[in-house]
Amino acid sequence: MLANRILNLITAILAWPTVPVQLVTTFVGGCLVELTFGLLLIPLAIIWNVFFLWPLLGLSWAWDRVPLLRIPLAVVGIPLAAVGATLVALVPSMGDMGARASKLVLCGTWPFSLDYWRSLRGIDVPDYERLTRIKYVMCGLGVGPPPDTTSFVAQVISEDGTHIANGIVYLGRTLRAESTLTGEIRQPGIGEAVGPNRKLTIRCFSHYNLDSPLSEFPLTEYQVEPDVIKFKLDEAALRVVAGGGFEPPTQGL
Repeated sequence: MLANRILNLITAILAWPTVPVQLVTTFVGGCLVELTFGLLLIPLAIIWNVFFLWPLLGLSWAWDRVPLLRIPLAVVGIPLAAVGATLVALVPSMGDMGARASKLVLCGTWPFSLDYWRSLRGIDVPDYERLTRIKYVMCGLGVGPPPDTTSFVAQVISEDGTHIANGIVYLGRTLRAESTLTGEIRQPGIGEAVGPNRKLTIRCFSHYNLDSPLSEFPLTEYQVEPDVIKFKLDEAALRVVAGGGFEPPTQGL
């Protein structure tokens, strides 16, 4: 998150001289676009895609894939994103404020721009931690709600009713699919205890009351790591257990 905070600080500093200049450039640029019958938008789009969009997405991809290179990636990515946001602010929107806002958010969410860009195309963030990360950044930019951070104590029950593991469950609503929840069950060694895909039931309890379950849901497909199980869940699969009062997260874009 440090790289993004530095980016936002630089962008905020650049905004002071940009705002008065923006009034002139957007007016003059809009007139030139009209005079050229929209042809001026072609080189502007090429500049945005070649010099900003694809480099920012590539650097964002490398940020998650090659952690050892994050310092040099930040040295390149932070100024590139700041300049990109400034360019978008100075160029006329020609009435397409949605596209302009998306470009600004794409710059403002670096180094997590790839997750935001994918969500615009209906591809949801792949796991809970990354979902929480991009939601925090978008909330800071004022373009989304806070992430879902509610957690529950959970029991993992096998198909034959055997209690095979405990953990902490986290659920968050995905960015694009309103009925889909991304979740994790965390506990040291839980991956070894649970094993590969099986028919499981996850039973959720309040941290303050382990006697009465709040809800439960079936789980048949999941990704196993040593200390975490990652999964996606349709909200309709959540079942409130008698005596419980659990409600799934309601935050969303």
